[in-house]
Amino acid sequence: MTELEAARRSGPRRQTTVATGLGPIRGLVGDGFQVFRGIRYAQPPLGPRRFLPPQPVPPWSGVLDACAFGPVPFQPHDDSVGHGLQDMSEDCLSLNIWTPARPAQAPVLVWIHGGGQTIGSAQRLEYGGHHLARQGVVCVTVQYRLGALGFLELGDLLGPAYAGSGNHALRDLLLALQWVHQHIAAFGGDPQRVTLGGESAGAKNAVALSGVPAARGLFHRLVCLSGGAQTVHTQPDAQAVARLVCEAAVGHVAQAHRLLDLPATDLLVAQAAAARRWGQRFAFRPVVDGDLLPAPVLDQLAAKACPALPTLLGFARDECAGVIDPARAADPPDARMLSHVSVERFVALERQHAALRPHVSAFERRLQNLTAQEYAVPSIRLADALSGGGGQVWMYRFDGLDGADGRVVPATHVADLPLWWGHPVHAPQTRLGAAGETATRMHQSLLAFVRGEDLSDALRPQPWPRYAPDQRALCAWGTPSTVLHDPDPLLRELWHPAL
Repeated sequence: MTELEAARRSGPRRQTTVATGLGPIRGLVGDGFQVFRGIRYAQPPLGPRRFLPPQPVPPWSGVLDACAFGPVPFQPHDDSVGHGLQDMSEDCLSLNIWTPARPAQAPVLVWIHGGGQTIGSAQRLEYGGHHLARQGVVCVTVQYRLGALGFLELGDLLGPAYAGSGNHALRDLLLALQWVHQHIAAFGGDPQRVTLGGESAGAKNAVALSGVPAARGLFHRLVCLSGGAQTVHTQPDAQAVARLVCEAAVGHVAQAHRLLDLPATDLLVAQAAAARRWGQRFAFRPVVDGDLLPAPVLDQLAAKACPALPTLLGFARDECAGVIDPARAADPPDARMLSHVSVERFVALERQHAALRPHVSAFERRLQNLTAQEYAVPSIRLADALSGGGGQVWMYRFDGLDGADGRVVPATHVADLPLWWGHPVHAPQTRLGAAGETATRMHQSLLAFVRGEDLSDALRPQPWPRYAPDQRALCAWGTPSTVLHDPDPLLRELWHPAL
């Protein structure tokens, strides 16, 4: 039995029903919370609806059963996610809701899962919202179309009906936010106090949605864990990726219509082949299409064309440690490790870094520069833009947690995610000490932010100042935690002009 199956079987069993404007929904009652799983927020994007915008669900008769998670989005198998083919379906547009036992006008957190826009789901154990619900927050996790099914721009290949299909994943999320706005009050949530958050690709999607005019007013705060605003496609780049998928799937762009009926498993094979040929990380991204997303979010913030929402954002110190082969750290990187620059540009900047820090090992140099390129500097640039636009910004860096006899949590990509969500550190209590205190403070900080509170006191007795470009204050979560000001100006100044 997998850990996920065990959690499902040992979960709450007593049932409850909530009346909504679409019809009654049956969920489960747990210890201090209620949970409603697998609520469809859009009609199935199957058959003739593939590559088309999501459509709202109509009202239903009878009681909708929401006691089990819905299918996960179609995706390649990945051991870190654990979903098998039997769990997947194109009919994946569902959301899950955890509510306090007696909710009343509670703040709401809507969460977008990560996974590089190609893997992941809202039913991973890390996204269990019961800890949040027990402390007065309504938590919503959302699934959306991934990879080619959600990010394939086919307008120039299939005609006007498919224009904008490169942003259908964002449209899925937009429809889910509209569903929350219309119906979350029935679950005790306050539609005027919605925080939109995500980690990794989910964070990047949340930030992209802050630049979508149709999403204005649907959420009021942002949480961006290991994200940024720069992993987006131009329209020509999105069209180029679509042509690669088409060629891999059906042989020639003149046969693009065959994509409409291609088995989803074959589409995944073509998706992987296209990603290899694209030659850069994240072939599938939101698209700056001049329509749904009219301009890059950083440009919109600079022009005051979108709101600078209160934001909690940051990254891990050693984000990219897991993708580096120590034996090849001195070699030029694979282009598919880089999201924003060419190999030639990366190598040139890494040489400058070596000249400035000659005593740093090849592995540490590669780690610092990959992390700066993908996560640290994009997060800094977003913080600068939000703060410059008048937004309240609290920035962090996760430095890992050390226990009494060694490392408890590494400072790597999304290792901090369970801590924000209040899941326990998987180590004996005798090893935790200050690490356990930091984990608790991180969870309490997320709760306070979603409630609309000022985070300045989250590190009592030390203040956590709001981020501003002249001081660049951030909270370095670790053992112990502390406030740092512009902790690595060399890397920031090296990479900021390049991105």
